[in-house]
Amino acid sequence: FSPRQFRRHNFVGHVMEAVQRAGVSPTRVQIEITETAIFDDAERAADTLYKLRQMGFRIALDDFGTGYSSLYNIRKFALDCLKIDKSFIDGMGRERESAAIVHSIIHLGRALGLGIIAEGVETEVQVQALRLAGASHLQGYFFSRPVTADLAAAMAATRFIGGEDDTAGDLLSDMRTGTEG
Repeated sequence: FSPRQFRRHNFVGHVMEAVQRAGVSPTRVQIEITETAIFDDAERAADTLYKLRQMGFRIALDDFGTGYSSLYNIRKFALDCLKIDKSFIDGMGRERESAAIVHSIIHLGRALGLGIIAEGVETEVQVQALRLAGASHLQGYFFSRPVTADLAAAMAATRFIGGEDDTAGDLLSDMRTGTEG
């Protein structure tokens, strides 16, 4: 969600209404929020994220490392996942610093029990490096260009037929690119 959407009056109610209208359980939805969306009013943001998480939604901090990152925010907000910004993924093969930052975020997230999603994965080399570093989920053009909701649903149905799935969000996370959620 954009910062403007997140600050909307009764944001939690609007999200719940949309999910109910779609016939989807909140436990199958991951809400992505940027650091800039929560920075302006941290207390209200913490309360909003806590309420959403209590309803079963998973919460991901999008574009981690590019905004107002602080270790305090990771601890304060009810997060399930950190999404490593594409700019760090792009620099992994060229810049020692980017690789070190990516490794550090992965280790920090894992130590805190958070999922890690690497955004903007475009090459096999990036896939291998991120897998070796311990990233739990990857997304980007390497897996798929953006697709329509109908095609995403068809892909999810094909992938999960006859098997238990953790969440449809895992597939969509793999397919999603760096566009805003």
